[in-house]
Amino acid sequence: MGTIDRWLHAGMLAVAFPFLVSLFVYYGFATSYTGHTFHEAGFRAQYESGVYKYRVLGRELLLETHRFLRSESQLARIARELFAKSPASLAILDPRADPTFYAAYFVQNTAFMILSCILLYVLLGESPAAPTSGGYMAGVSWMAISQYVVCPYDTLSYALILLSFLLIVRPLESNLPILALVLAVSTLARESSALTLSFYFAYHHERLLRFERKELTQLVVLVGVFVATYGLLRAHFGLENALWQRAMLHANLATPSNMAGLLALPVVAYLVCGGSRALRPCLVFLACSSPYIVAMLAIANTWEIRLWVPVWLGLISLAGTSRDILGQGKPPLVPASQGSR
Repeated sequence: MGTIDRWLHAGMLAVAFPFLVSLFVYYGFATSYTGHTFHEAGFRAQYESGVYKYRVLGRELLLETHRFLRSESQLARIARELFAKSPASLAILDPRADPTFYAAYFVQNTAFMILSCILLYVLLGESPAAPTSGGYMAGVSWMAISQYVVCPYDTLSYALILLSFLLIVRPLESNLPILALVLAVSTLARESSALTLSFYFAYHHERLLRFERKELTQLVVLVGVFVATYGLLRAHFGLENALWQRAMLHANLATPSNMAGLLALPVVAYLVCGGSRALRPCLVFLACSSPYIVAMLAIANTWEIRLWVPVWLGLISLAGTSRDILGQGKPPLVPASQGSR
């Protein structure tokens, strides 16, 4: 495959494909779940209260995206014309729905969806699980399908967590400060950033179990960064609903739709990990992710399968970088100085 063909192939897979999928989701079948959040007042009422108030990054980015789309710039006017009409079903969920505000969701979430796909493409591109294989397509599809719950932070959090995975698999020179910064920013988007710690442990589990100083030190630093960011957000915004919005354990174990959402987690995990050369790291990752999984079972609605997407992305990344885990992988993104990994 020549250089032009490779770039065309990458562009089709990592940019055009996720853009079209996102367009079909947002303006084809659209949301059928979230409501009263598609105009600014309703959006603020939802996302500036409860447990949602701590997910500050996506909220503020969406408000800025909306302000841009309402501006008089040429690009904003073109976007308003293209997305002048929101899906008809939206009026049922939010009678005050603003087409421009809904377009802001589409623009922001699609931009981060494409970024997520580019990062996943880079993670898997030169591995045995090539981007044309099931792992990449499954990752893109699940990120898209799960957006029947439209919110301002999911694809943003996917992009940030995939960036952290990439920095773990293919570290830069002086990687730890960069990875710590990405983890802190990721925690401003969503608490699922904690899965970065699970991925780090799974990827380096052999060295960590041998108590290698470098990996232990880095993991301690990353844990400290997550805890500090998580705690500072709650100190700043107050402790009301600091951990959860409402208990959901009974509904998740008794409602058929919620049980189906819960079943999706092991089914997809089995399909991703079954027969993988990275089966052991995948199992370690699932074990390390168990606090997140149990928490979602107890306090979140498992019908929202978007909760499991970060877990699946971690498994796909581990399965797709099995050669790296076995010590035969790619070089770092930037050559590291002597003494760094």
